[in-house]
Amino acid sequence: MLHCNDSVNFKVLLAILIVSACLRLWGAFDITGYTGDESFHVPSAISLGQYGTPLSSNWTHPPAGALILLGTITLFGDNPVGWRIGGIVFGTVSVGLLYLVAFRLYRNEMAALLAATLLAMDPFHIYFSRTTFMEIPVLCFFLMFLYFMLEYAEDGSRWSLPLAGVALGLTAATKSYFVCSMLLVIGYAWWKKWQQKDGQATHVLDFLCYLLCLPVAIYLLSYYHWFGRGFTLQEFFQMRGDALWTLRNITIDSFENKWFLEVGGQPWEWFVKPIVFGYQFETNRYLLEINNFPIRLFSLFSLIALTVHGWRRRLAPLLVPPILFASVYLLFLLLNRPMSSSSALVVLPFAYLALARAVVLLEEQYCRACRLSLIALVLIVFWEAYLYPLATGRVVSDFLYSPILSSTKIMRMQ
Repeated sequence: MLHCNDSVNFKVLLAILIVSACLRLWGAFDITGYTGDESFHVPSAISLGQYGTPLSSNWTHPPAGALILLGTITLFGDNPVGWRIGGIVFGTVSVGLLYLVAFRLYRNEMAALLAATLLAMDPFHIYFSRTTFMEIPVLCFFLMFLYFMLEYAEDGSRWSLPLAGVALGLTAATKSYFVCSMLLVIGYAWWKKWQQKDGQATHVLDFLCYLLCLPVAIYLLSYYHWFGRGFTLQEFFQMRGDALWTLRNITIDSFENKWFLEVGGQPWEWFVKPIVFGYQFETNRYLLEINNFPIRLFSLFSLIALTVHGWRRRLAPLLVPPILFASVYLLFLLLNRPMSSSSALVVLPFAYLALARAVVLLEEQYCRACRLSLIALVLIVFWEAYLYPLATGRVVSDFLYSPILSSTKIMRMQ
């Protein structure tokens, strides 16, 4: 087993990043046509660049995601590389950030390795990392914000707070999943500084400058195309109010791909039952959205166990993943509107942080001799490697994959 120390093992981190990048790159550009929501994400990004406005189907979300896609298309062309390279990069970086966040929280290399491996090889995360879905970059930005806030709370590094402010602004400018989570992280950092007798009034100015003014400036800057068309700040607030109303009153008829919304299940199902569906585009080749069951179910149990254990022991780091998970997932459960299963992406890191720490705690308390963490790592690698071909369009054996394919909902790719 890896031994805990006070510094990150950068060799392990580099290995994780290389594996993550390879898994997301392999065959990502083989399909030359649009898949999933690329059919309107790509034209919308191009429209934003040419006319200063996205397509009507994509106007309700902040524009940073479309700007990222526009940037990669500008660099690599209007082709599969330009469409998908952004998701691959942000998906890979997210894995590295999760490793760093886990180590910051737990100071345990095996817990960090387990959490990062779960996300690195997760077929669901890999599937969406090879598309244009904005859940991938927004998750990356939030993990970056979380890491720098944890670093600031513990070490008070000079650059941590401004870097956290930049990441916070990018998060808000991409999608609004983390509205509650951002406030909770800021509150946690302030509480940690207060414990250190460092939460004095002099820090109020830093928080206002770096965690309010800087993110707001970045958020508004992301709308430079919109303001460039002559709209005022008052009209901007009216537009965002209209967008919020539209999102709250959306119906299933508003979605172009109703079939994917229906087979993706309700939010309460995402962690408690197996969900597999997607495309078949050649004989024995599939692009399937797989919710990585039963690992998600184990993660849910781990979130509950960590909440109980952390509360009883008054261990704040153990409570961070469950609280962040709940701050997003409860909104999914409470919103009375259709939700795409892709939204589960933004809570996966918190679930995997909990599962990784729960495995290490079990080993430390009950079965150190059996090397439970190492066994769990091997099982995770084998299970997620088994699912990988189904999520990435590799040729698979009917015999080996019939247990999954027999209950999979499949649509033939045109």
